[in-house]
Amino acid sequence: MKIAIIKWIDSALHGTYTIKGTDNTLKPMEGLSCGLLVKKDKDGVTIATDYWGNDEWRNCETIYTKQIVSIKIKNI
Repeated sequence: MKIAIIKWIDSALHGTYTIKGTDNTLKPMEGLSCGLLVKKDKDGVTIATDYWGNDEWRNCETIYTKQIVSIKIKNI
């Protein structure tokens, strides 16, 4: 079993308040996601919060390879 720790860039929603086009917050956001490694290939990395055996996973998230800043994979 492996755990992936992924730093990645995602699009951002800036709320319903007014904002000026020159505001420095108008940019994608850097996030950090951790989870059980389900799949890693050229397209992306999929992690999950739960594993039930028989290759059954729950709460999966796939992060597109082009969004990934860094990734660490640890054996557990």
